[in-house]
Amino acid sequence: SAAVAVKRGTTTVRLAYTASNGTFSAGSLKPDAYTLTVTKSGYAFAVPAAAITVGPSSAGNVIKATGP
Repeated sequence: SAAVAVKRGTTTVRLAYTASNGTFSAGSLKPDAYTLTVTKSGYAFAVPAAAITVGPSSAGNVIKATGP
């Protein structure tokens, strides 16, 4: 699985891990703008991997990786 850090500014507010199909959930986020940083050994991700705005819900954000 990959680690997904959800950040508001420079502060990590949630850390989630992907399921085997690559999905993840980072629930109970307050409405605001966040960046997502993804790490997994052997893979390269853009930094930040995504910028999202939450409120009241956000779904379907796609993050692409370059793998081995």
